[in-house]
Amino acid sequence: MEVICYATGKNENPENSVIGIEHCLKVNSNWWIEMDVQITKDKELVLFHDYDLIRTTGMNGIISNFNYSDLSELNIGCDFMLNIDRVNKIKESNIPLLEHVLKSYPEANFIFDIHSNDPSIVDLFIDLIEKVEFTPRFVVGSEYEKVISEMRKKRAFWTYAASAREAKSLIVSSWLQMDKYFPLHSDILCIPLKFGKVTALTDRIIHHVQSKGKKLWVWMYEGKTARTIQNMNQYQELKSRGIDGVFTDSPELLFTEMKTE
Repeated sequence: MEVICYATGKNENPENSVIGIEHCLKVNSNWWIEMDVQITKDKELVLFHDYDLIRTTGMNGIISNFNYSDLSELNIGCDFMLNIDRVNKIKESNIPLLEHVLKSYPEANFIFDIHSNDPSIVDLFIDLIEKVEFTPRFVVGSEYEKVISEMRKKRAFWTYAASAREAKSLIVSSWLQMDKYFPLHSDILCIPLKFGKVTALTDRIIHHVQSKGKKLWVWMYEGKTARTIQNMNQYQELKSRGIDGVFTDSPELLFTEMKTE
């Protein structure tokens, strides 16, 4: 079963950070590293989750309203739980350029979650991947259906995670027992075990996805916040159900438990 370091292991280092990527690679270089991609005013692609800068940098403003030169020195650890070691890490953490990440970690397995609906991001992303000749395993996903559909038209041979719309359609069609009419366009369906109080991951969904030859990657809970796999009990439970991959924001914690099993 694959393990995906969610937001570069955000529970152990600032999210979408270089130090987070390096930490994930140190824990297990074969695991996937998931990161979020945004676009700046001057059309640079950067690792960042929110539209607004306030949560992780403490600065008000929309990321797409700033050139990268205005953002490059911002501290991205403002919402990170502090202790003395983490304070030092935060001082080292700035908004990374995606190009720098691709060139610096050419052997890493990355999942790129496109968090911008700017139409220009499709061609910018494709051009960057091909410019640096990034060849390892990578997956592209986005909550925006149009971004995924446009990218799939241009690079059909890439591997894609389902958009939020496709994943929700899968869940609803399964509840209505109409999933046999539901086409799966993406290679990987990423859904939570529970969405609020509702169980999203059912045996019927697992069977349906497997019957179509697709993969299913899962985290524990989606609501106001996301909760990922934290221990071996959760890992083994999902593995026993035939899940293909799990998300964790605590890669070192999970890997340590794996070694003691």
